[in-house]
Parts: sequence; structure tokens; C-alpha cells
Amino acid sequence: MQCWLDARELSVHTPTLAAALQAARHAAQALARVIVEVHVNDRPLTEDELDDPSHDPIPGAQVRFVSAEPRSLVRTTLLEMADVLIASDEPHQRAAEHFQRGQSKPAFAELQAVLSVWENARRAVHEGPALLGIDLAHVLVGDHPDADSDADPDADAPATPASRSAKAVPLPQRIDELNATLAQLKSAIEGEDWATVADVLGHDLRRAAAVWAGVLRDVAAHVAARR
Repeated sequence: MQCWLDARELSVHTPTLAAALQAARHAAQALARVIVEVHVNDRPLTEDELDDPSHDPIPGAQVRFVSAEPRSLVRTTLLEMADVLIASDEPHQRAAEHFQRGQSKPAFAELQAVLSVWENARRAVHEGPALLGIDLAHVLVGDHPDADSDADPDADAPATPASRSAKAVPLPQRIDELNATLAQLKSAIEGEDWATVADVLGHDLRRAAAVWAGVLRDVAAHVAARR
């Protein structure tokens, strides 16, 4: 088995994915980097395969690990997720309209897409900073306008740490607000209260998506400014 971390060939004593992954993680840690992709014979591995790596011998395999600098990785992930939230405005609205019209099949399909966006956003804001040892309780974010605000902030403007703003609020406050809105949506779904489901999707969560795009950009700026 041949094994590389980026352009560096690694020595692996046992020709298994588990052994290769262990060697690559040790090598990446020594370089202050994290593994972001794994390919075996040019096939990208899934998260499930990496969570439970095989101990079966693969002597002729070529295993390639791709690594990244953690701070750059986290910042990029947060900024990309902010863009995804902005793009989710129409799916939120479509889901709400389907529920209003009683169109259950497309409604639930759009709902799953929306919930997937929010799950990824929550993971980004929790797991990214955690990777860098950042305590979310110490992160401040701006008081961002929602989707119905008259304000028209320049989404392409470079973000700066929200600690410089007089309207900065603790990140946990924004997380609690989002959790409350998602809990309201869950309760309405469980109670088959489709009018409330439509209202939460078309108003509360749609507004939250605009707010959280700004929140994630602020967290990305905090990550970039951290030394």
C-alpha cells in the first residue's frame, strides 16, 4: 500500500485503512493541520467509512490524504455556509407556500432541504470554533438586519470582528434564539399545525437565515483575527 499526506509519502506498517488513517492524523497533527479529504484508489471516502475505518488488508491500494490549515478551513467553511443561508431564502419561501396550499409531498421535500441547511449551519458554528479551541461564550456578533429590514448591507464587504460594534451581542444569545425558533417548528410539525409550520418557515426562519448569514461572517472574522 502507498500512502500520502498531500505531497508527502507516509510509512504505514500495516496495509489497512485504519493504520493509514492513524499515520496520516499523526503526521497532520505534527504539521498543525487537519485532514479534510481521503481518497482510496481515487475514490473519495465517506464520513461513515472514516468514522469506522476498515482493518481489512488493502496491500495494493493508493491512499491519499488532503490536509488544510485549521483556521483557514474553519473560516472558509463559515463563509461558505453564510452564502448557503442567503441562497436558502427561496427554499424557505417555497416550503411555506406548499404547506399553505396543502401540498404535502413537495412541502416535506422542501422542508428536509431547509432543515439540512440549518443542521449544517449549526454544525459549522459549533464544530469549527471548537476545532480551534474557541469558547463561543466569548464571541460577539453584530445586530444584523433580517430579510424584511430596509437595510441593505453589502454582503461582499469584508467582515470585521463584531466586538468593534456598539450593537454586538453574545453568540450564545443568537444560538438560543435560533434553537427556540427550530423548537417551535418541530412542535408545530408534531402537532400537524401546518399553518404555524408555514408561518415559521416563511417568516421566522426566513428572517433567521438572513440574520445568521451575518452571524457566520462575524464568527469567520473572529477566527481570522484570532492569534
